[in-house]
Amino acid sequence: MKILSLGHSSYILEMEPPEGEPVRILADPWLSDYLIGDLMGRFPRVRLDLQALEPIHAIYLSHSHTDHLDPYSLLELEKLDPCPIFLLPQSLEYLVPLLQEYLPKIEITLLRQGEEIDVHGLKLGAMFNPELRATNEDDVMILIAETGGEVFILSLIHI
Repeated sequence: MKILSLGHSSYILEMEPPEGEPVRILADPWLSDYLIGDLMGRFPRVRLDLQALEPIHAIYLSHSHTDHLDPYSLLELEKLDPCPIFLLPQSLEYLVPLLQEYLPKIEITLLRQGEEIDVHGLKLGAMFNPELRATNEDDVMILIAETGGEVFILSLIHI
């Protein structure tokens, strides 16, 4: 397993399933210089070469805060060839028509609590933030990835 931090909450998870090539998942891509439209600039500025990060097999969006779901980054990521699949929490299902309208090349897979999916031989699951008190993170889905020999669980907590 390899984890490449891209700053803030963005990272690339690479895991090798029992059979096949390594699978690379880009999580919460805030790879542009702006947040919340053009209101907040990022400092230092981000200068990533997306082609240098390839291959990207899937893009995971944990929730809808713009420092995790950045429309500028999504527009650039759709240009990758082949276009990665988008893994959306069931709490973001309402965004599917909008994403399909503005990002027509993407294939969207919804992550549902308690259901497992296969992405190139990697078993993926997700669950919602188990915090018992109400927070502004109640719609965050935690990604779970398994190869049979390794398990990756990422819980996202803002402080």
